[in-house]
Amino acid sequence: QRATTQLNLEREVRAALERNEFIFHYQPIVHTNSKKIYGVEALMRWNARDGQLHYPGEFMDTLLNLDPRQDFMENLMVQVDRLQERCLQELQIPLRVSINMSASVLRNAAMHSLVLNSLKRRAHPELLHIEITEDTLLEDLANARVLLTEIKRLGIPLVLDDFGTGQSSLNHLRSFPFDAIKIDREFVMNMDQSQDDATLVKAITQLAHSFNMKVVAEGVENQQQYRF
Repeated sequence: QRATTQLNLEREVRAALERNEFIFHYQPIVHTNSKKIYGVEALMRWNARDGQLHYPGEFMDTLLNLDPRQDFMENLMVQVDRLQERCLQELQIPLRVSINMSASVLRNAAMHSLVLNSLKRRAHPELLHIEITEDTLLEDLANARVLLTEIKRLGIPLVLDDFGTGQSSLNHLRSFPFDAIKIDREFVMNMDQSQDDATLVKAITQLAHSFNMKVVAEGVENQQQYRF
């Protein structure tokens, strides 16, 4: 039964690739002082032909097996180009967009030139941010450092995602050229009820600022969390 389910999923994902059914949804990042949208994070979704919306956990492993070069990302990046162009033309807003980079790209040196060339083709590379989860840096530090350095040379800021949930966090801040860190929602969502979580969020924020890094807090859902 598991084998049949997987075969069906592979068939559906292959068809979805041909029909360009993979899309980005955008989650706002709000500036705490101005209360204006500072940028958005692009979150991948599969908008299936039957009307169902699927999340990456349901299909990403299969998608990467079928498209190891991640050619699907070029279609998604074109979507970002169009969104940024509309915001500039219609609203005069230079919209920053954060893109998540997978571990498979970081550890595969053969993919690096593909990624860099794609970033160079973008209409507004200066408005992109690249997010790296902390756990991806544990797999191949040398390869990761090479690619991240090249991305920085393009003038694209780097963001360390899910800060505090991985290992060697302080070493990552010292060793890699990050411009911002994101505090994992696991700490943010309970900080109005847990003094320990509140203390951690405050400490991470102060630590980031001491490195001249910006801070993004994930999962701020109510006024109390926002005021904090």
